[in-house]
Amino acid sequence: MVKSTLVELLKTFSAEDWKRFELFLKSPYFNRSKLLLRLFRFLQRFRPALDSHRLTKERAFAAVYGKKAPYRESKVNDLMYSLKGLAETFLAHQELEVQPDRMKQQLALSLARRPVPYPVFEKAARQAVDAVEQQPESLDKHWALLWLHQLMYHHLDRPAAHDAPPQDLHRAMEELDQLYLYGKFRYSTELLSRHRYLEEEPDIFLLHQCLKAVGNGVEHHYLAKLHYWLVRLYSDESNEEAYQQAKGLLQRHLRQIGPVEKMSAYLILLNHTIRRSNAGQESWAREMLEWHKLGLSEGFLFQRGQILASTFINIVINAAALKEFAFASTFIAKYQAYLKPEEREEAMTMSSAYLFFHQCRYAEANVLLQRAPDYSIAFKIRAYSLQLRCLYEFYREDGSYQAPLLSACNRFSYYLKNDANWAASKKKAYHHFIVLLKKIVKYREDRDKTPKKRHKLKNTLEHYQPLSCKEWLQEKVGELP
Repeated sequence: MVKSTLVELLKTFSAEDWKRFELFLKSPYFNRSKLLLRLFRFLQRFRPALDSHRLTKERAFAAVYGKKAPYRESKVNDLMYSLKGLAETFLAHQELEVQPDRMKQQLALSLARRPVPYPVFEKAARQAVDAVEQQPESLDKHWALLWLHQLMYHHLDRPAAHDAPPQDLHRAMEELDQLYLYGKFRYSTELLSRHRYLEEEPDIFLLHQCLKAVGNGVEHHYLAKLHYWLVRLYSDESNEEAYQQAKGLLQRHLRQIGPVEKMSAYLILLNHTIRRSNAGQESWAREMLEWHKLGLSEGFLFQRGQILASTFINIVINAAALKEFAFASTFIAKYQAYLKPEEREEAMTMSSAYLFFHQCRYAEANVLLQRAPDYSIAFKIRAYSLQLRCLYEFYREDGSYQAPLLSACNRFSYYLKNDANWAASKKKAYHHFIVLLKKIVKYREDRDKTPKKRHKLKNTLEHYQPLSCKEWLQEKVGELP
């Protein structure tokens, strides 16, 4: 099979793309080479997968030059390179067709470079501005508006500043302010979120000054305001006002915000509820499930028609922990087809194990965890944690499981100590979980149990921060005699 950038590009073509690309190649404005059209028709035989063993350079050469022509690989390579260039030009033209606003922007730029009367250019530029202003709110929208207004302000034939009010200068400055504030807040949230999981210390230039300016009442658009509150939320996760303000802004303007910006804000708020729920705050689990359901209905949780394995498992864990077993089971059955094939087995194993665990089917959960293949880094830490909880439930019923449970605790501790992929805070949360689980086992083995000792253990649990599986640990301490 031919392996090339051209082939990889053509693999992305839909049936309609193939038809339109053929018309494109037949146009003498774009292509006057019959050889390229012959190469295209040869490749067309193998669409859409383009992975046949018959797809070779030798066969391509014969299809273009005839079977009797002596084979020269360099000729095939040259044709493939030229066809790749035309395919890229075709895709660029396709984008202009599906986004007429971009066509109007390009027309304004073209007229700005030509000696046409200024009113002709200005009319086209104003029409482009009007079209862009109808777009959903996004970083791209404000980039385009800034560019168009500076194009008009700096036009060589524009009336002198004393003859015409500099409205385009003011608009350019307004768009620059919105663009800067929104961009600063949005990418600050990305950097701050990485800090929570990875050993990174973000040094964000002028962030404090931007927060102060908005806090002092500087005029800003709701998109910048939304991310202002998201930055405040990442700076202080206990800031309930920041969460409610950001949530309200996103929900009110869901239909007016662009897809990339909408997705970014949604994931930040979803991840916030996940962290709050993981910290043992039960009310946040229900909030998290509502975000998950919104993500499924709006398509936020899908990437190119697929759902990430981590997202799939999170939804099952969330629903199962809330005893929403019917929803969890239906979700697994309905959405497993959207998992990447290479991730499906691991995701199904982990999600089913969590569902069984919350249904108190500990033996079935443990069997799944034991027979599963070697877990990826993303799931290994969860597999360790879940297996410890299963073993503890066995130990409650049968004291002979004490040794396997403590041995598994030690293995998990060793893994946390030696793995360099996780942030120190995440490791610490799981380390505290192991320490407290061992204390619970020690209490159960204590022959001289007293209410005072149990109360001390309960207080110890409340003071461990951060702490993974806090709600489960609280439940187990509450069950102690």
